[in-house]
Amino acid sequence: MKSSQDQNSDEQNQNQSSASRPGTFHLASWLYEGVTGISAKIQRSDLCPSQEFWEHSAAAQKEGLLAIRALLDQLIERTDRSTNEKAEQEKRRSRRGNISIG
Repeated sequence: MKSSQDQNSDEQNQNQSSASRPGTFHLASWLYEGVTGISAKIQRSDLCPSQEFWEHSAAAQKEGLLAIRALLDQLIERTDRSTNEKAEQEKRRSRRGNISIG
């Protein structure tokens, strides 16, 4: 049987987005790590890729960063929206005189 502390921890983990739960898979991070790892490996090898390769590699790294930025922007918007909704609920509650409806 789980203790109340374990149950609270489980409930908190369920309420968190997958991005903030430990051990979850993050596609953007995985892609970025792959691109940077491949670039570093090739730079250290004897393949000596062309300038065109390096231009595409730099563009791929930039795209990975832009993808991560888009994810962060989405999380920030979601947080702002949630905060604004809670503030609006509090405002309505105070106008009702703290009468709970539903």
